[in-house]
Amino acid sequence: PDASLFLWLPLLFLALSLPRYLIRWLHSPIQLLTYKKAHSSSS
Repeated sequence: PDASLFLWLPLLFLALSLPRYLIRWLHSPIQLLTYKKAHSSSS
């Protein structure tokens, strides 16, 4: 049981941290695009 626990803990940690990184990774280009659009439309 201990061996499987040591295998599952990193997987669980990855599964928990992955969405956060995905959201950040997807959010930054979207923010850049909207920022550029706002700047081009204002000027």
